[in-house]
Amino acid sequence: MSLPALHPPAKINLFLAIRGKDETGYHEIETVFAKIPNWTDELILEPAAALQIEFIPSEGIDPKNNTLAKAIQVLEAHTGRTFHYKITVHKNIPPCSGLGGAASDAATLLLALNDAENLQISQKKLLELGAQVGMDVPFFLSGFDVALGTHYGKF
Repeated sequence: MSLPALHPPAKINLFLAIRGKDETGYHEIETVFAKIPNWTDELILEPAAALQIEFIPSEGIDPKNNTLAKAIQVLEAHTGRTFHYKITVHKNIPPCSGLGGAASDAATLLLALNDAENLQISQKKLLELGAQVGMDVPFFLSGFDVALGTHYGKF
């Protein structure tokens, strides 16, 4: 039985200040994120014999190396469990556009599996796990529609 379709939203940066660059190539930033609730991808999760991730359209997205696969890996490492789902992602948020589609997809997946699998992971721990997946993931896990973001970004 599949779960209801999920709709991870896009985000925009209302403000962005780059404060410096470290030796790894990351920039220290300050930004204000805002969700765009009417611009979403669609995630469909169905139980499966093994993990499968499909993107529609799939151009430019590696089905084995992406934020959803990383979110599953982080969740499996944390719980010691294996999650077998067919995840179909209808991409409406353009990849690599700065609109947070991949981060939002990963955050939505973490929240959905926490609920569907009754993992009972606290929001604080989900935020920590999300940060291992990507720097924008915690924003989408936070529950806020608008938030100040600080730390690093790669440009």
